[in-house]
Amino acid sequence: MAGPQQNFSDRYGAVISLKSASVFAPGRDVSTADLTAGASVMVGAGSCIVGTPLGYAQTGNSVTTAASLPSIPATASIAVIQAEATPFRWRDDGTDPTISTGMTLLVGQTLTYTGNLAALRFIPVSVGGVIDVAYYG
Repeated sequence: MAGPQQNFSDRYGAVISLKSASVFAPGRDVSTADLTAGASVMVGAGSCIVGTPLGYAQTGNSVTTAASLPSIPATASIAVIQAEATPFRWRDDGTDPTISTGMTLLVGQTLTYTGNLAALRFIPVSVGGVIDVAYYG
């Protein structure tokens, strides 16, 4: 492909780094061959993640106090997070969430978080909740 590398923002604010501007054409799908080296794209339900998959982790269902994300890879900068069984509350401002304060993550809802993953703290609203996490860097 000819042309310099181009970065494009989608309507959700995600930046996609492509080898050339010519890959964006009406009716043309973007493939992994169009991405800059080392990047991958996951798209679904209003989200676009550009990064290298770094693994998956899950909390146990016995979490009853505020906890950090499990097993964060050292190079991870993006986490895709879902709650199972019960809603969770979360914060990323250095204060632990409680069952009544913090942002709500509903069962089956996806939170795509970019930033300091170690700052995220979660607590289930009731016993038995599980957090599923996919990491990207």
